[in-house]
Amino acid sequence: MIDTVLKLIAFTLLGFCIFFFGVVATKMELSPATALETPASVTQTLFSAYQIEECNNGIRWAHPQGSAPLKTFIRKDAYDTTYTIYTSTHDTTARLIDTHGHVVHSWSFKYHDIFKDTSHIIALGKLNNKYFYLRDFHLFDNGDIILMISAGGVTPWGMGFVKLDKNSNVIWTYTGYVNNDFEIGDDGILYTIEHEVTRQKPAYLENVFLPYLEDNIVMLDSFGQEQDRFSLLDSIAKSPYAALLNGIENDGIGDPTHSNSIEYIQKDNPNVPWIKQGHLIISVRNLSAMVVVNPKTYEVTYAQALPTKWQHDIDLLDNGHLLMFDNRGDITGKRYTRVIEMTSASSETIWTHTQDAQGLELHSAFFGQQQRKKDGSTFITYAEHGQLFTVDQEGDIQWAYNTPLYNIVDGVKKMPVITSAQQYDSDFIQFIDKYCIVP
Repeated sequence: MIDTVLKLIAFTLLGFCIFFFGVVATKMELSPATALETPASVTQTLFSAYQIEECNNGIRWAHPQGSAPLKTFIRKDAYDTTYTIYTSTHDTTARLIDTHGHVVHSWSFKYHDIFKDTSHIIALGKLNNKYFYLRDFHLFDNGDIILMISAGGVTPWGMGFVKLDKNSNVIWTYTGYVNNDFEIGDDGILYTIEHEVTRQKPAYLENVFLPYLEDNIVMLDSFGQEQDRFSLLDSIAKSPYAALLNGIENDGIGDPTHSNSIEYIQKDNPNVPWIKQGHLIISVRNLSAMVVVNPKTYEVTYAQALPTKWQHDIDLLDNGHLLMFDNRGDITGKRYTRVIEMTSASSETIWTHTQDAQGLELHSAFFGQQQRKKDGSTFITYAEHGQLFTVDQEGDIQWAYNTPLYNIVDGVKKMPVITSAQQYDSDFIQFIDKYCIVP
């Protein structure tokens, strides 16, 4: 059997899926927005269906579930009024849990119930609802929530957004190849990364597999209507930081940059010139770098290589430091994962955490998040292992939780990947009846 880690990495890159699309698109001369026609043979149909199922299972169900979900409550006093929302590859449901792990509210939908036109999905045949899951979310204080939708086993995998009210009624939808992350700015604009399947090689890229996924920055208004978009690669190529693109390699799968997080800068920092209110910090995973862009002018105002590898979720802290989930950047060669805080000027590591809630080394080939809390603790999403936990500055566990969700894959009970999670204080969660929750 193929080594689990290698298999996960392969599925993360979605090599099978992207390569398969590239071959089919080239042979059949299809545009990205056109659904694939009926394949030439039954054999081709069965082969593609097998690939989709393999990709879907590999990215969504990563590790076997233990005998019982981990739930530890240390320093319980610090968490009596804390709530957590998480999304996973299990389904299209976002779950709000209390300190004890009880689901106290949820938002849920079925993809085909709200998206009647699925012609944008590049797949041989219609994908049923089981292939769709949630990648990210944004919660409003009235209980409205915006959910980012993905699909397992196809490329591009981003399927769009839906905004629901607290009772899961649809407010608006957006169809697009949105992926990995989005953020709402102070201006009310939704900023996201969206893929465009590109078949022509730009002059500034020498090494790229065709067709490839080009990262675009897309802006939506509060009604889900597109306001603007621009190519991140074009912006980098026109900037003083164009040399970053020399790090792009022909990976053979058409995913040269894989930008995976976007952060809206809330305010200027007088000590760090590039930290400007309204600009965006974007993590370019495959280049182990970040770029800062002005979304009004499309200009890259700053960029730097990071002491990371395959990093996710770059957060800008109030002190001007950067906090991120570094999947494969440790310098020991052991390939463990770490959450690191570093200075934005010198990339000096200020704080690092490398263990899960059970004291084991973190190992996460894909996904992962962190959130710095007001008290200085750090909430960590250990995606592949379905684990959420909080540590203080000394690295001691304050709270931990494993999702009880699972699926049977090849006879094995496996946990879904937690794609996104965030914690909220009780004063923000005012849209549920806290006195009617059954323990």
